[in-house]
Amino acid sequence: MLTSWPMFERYTEQARRAIYFARREAVLRGAGAISPAHLVLGLSFDEDSRANLIAGLKDKLGSELPTLLATPLHPCSTIAYTAKPDIPLTDDSKKVLAYAAMESERVCRFLIDTDDLLCGILRFRNAGSIALGSAEISLSHARRASKRLRANEPPEIRRLQQIGVDVIGGFRQALVKLALIAVVGLIVVLIVRMLQ
Repeated sequence: MLTSWPMFERYTEQARRAIYFARREAVLRGAGAISPAHLVLGLSFDEDSRANLIAGLKDKLGSELPTLLATPLHPCSTIAYTAKPDIPLTDDSKKVLAYAAMESERVCRFLIDTDDLLCGILRFRNAGSIALGSAEISLSHARRASKRLRANEPPEIRRLQQIGVDVIGGFRQALVKLALIAVVGLIVVLIVRMLQ
């Protein structure tokens, strides 16, 4: 299910777990798709994730987290959970994942972690960002806290992240060069045919 989503191989284990728990919340609540509010719920599960260390989701949202969706647990939630293997993302959740990738690339990191997902949610108005805003969690706060938290990472981890970004950048440049060569080759072929 999750591996078919774009760039999912770039997600850290904790980010994958957050999305898994978001999916679980959506299914248990009988939702037809995973919304940004489900993603906030998913981010709240791992207390030692970067998103929780930055935003303190459990502490700040506390007892309001389960009511975030305004939909109670489905009466047959365990049956619904096991019977529904796949559930799509809402358009807003797709935007969140795209913004999370942009947040990671903005600071030259290859892997997408829970702090990137948190920032992705906060980048535009949606059910998740409204709930986070009510807990006084803003995009600028999340970015600053993420930067402080990551400043304590060992240099080798930061270097591995940079290598991943360099590989992607080199791959993109190679694709652009190949496309230009193909266009030039096509133009040459057309000119040769016109001259014959």
